Amino acid sequence: MGAEVPGLTPRYLRLASKAFLLLLALLSCVALARALGGARLRFAIESALRSATQLWVLSAALLIGAMTWMFEALAERSAESARMRKLVGRLSPSFAEPAAGERDAAKAKACEITALLADIRDFTSFAEALKPEELLAFLNDYFSRMVEIVARNGGVVDKFMGDGLLAIFGAPKPVADHAMRAVACALEMHFCLGRFNAERARTGLAPVRFGVALNTGTVLAGLVGSAERFEYTVVGDTINTVSRLEGLNTKLGTELLATEATYRLTQSLFAYRAIGRVCVRGRRSPVNVYQLLGPATPTPDGAGGNDSLAKPSPRPSEPA
Repeated sequence: MGAEVPGLTPRYLRLASKAFLLLLALLSCVALARALGGARLRFAIESALRSATQLWVLSAALLIGAMTWMFEALAERSAESARMRKLVGRLSPSFAEPAAGERDAAKAKACEITALLADIRDFTSFAEALKPEELLAFLNDYFSRMVEIVARNGGVVDKFMGDGLLAIFGAPKPVADHAMRAVACALEMHFCLGRFNAERARTGLAPVRFGVALNTGTVLAGLVGSAERFEYTVVGDTINTVSRLEGLNTKLGTELLATEATYRLTQSLFAYRAIGRVCVRGRRSPVNVYQLLGPATPTPDGAGGNDSLAKPSPRPSEPA
């Protein structure tokens, strides 16, 4: 069964075993006394037999009670495990494994994460030129590449939003370097898109452009929904901000943007260019925004602190 009540079941099993052996010994003595005669000997043995029988009955009762308690506890735990399997079984594999071992997986928890939001540019006009089956094939191809990169960098995809993808790093399994992982993922997605467009160019297809935003902060993570349909997700100002920030890429002419919170945690390994304080819709105070340029040290891919991803970045005249 996989569960045991330490120090309880073995103890009473040993006690019952000894009582049973004693009973057998006394029965043997009674049989011998009757065969050999002797009223006094027979009376003494029968008295001892009655006492042993009472002890055996008491031990058996205690053993049955202990086993009943144990099986009730096991049944309750089994029911809880079945509930959790049913609960977790509806989640995506990336969330199911960490949540499966937590009895309180359904409870929301506050945790620090880095969120990455990637969105295809001009998707509406792009989709109009494709047949439904062609659009579905494109999205499956595109998302399969991006999801693989997210998983390789230790993140999980929280949800797909049409042509957008929200990935989180640091939940449901906490990791100390979630910001580093998220930024590395964003850069790898950028270079993957370049290879993807090269493949499309060889067949005469138009290139795909996207915008990526990164933000680090505290969120509330847990299961949201009803008994019929629910999902593990993260909510909070951190997610709202990264969603608004991603839209700035179009106005700024950039591809990869990060908030100051992400910048401060990753500036030692990655190169940035300060955009400045930008008003973001839904926030009272402006947000310091940075353009991600690449690794701090140039790599064979050509990315580095040499403005390899930099483009003219006009300041937006209105909130994102």
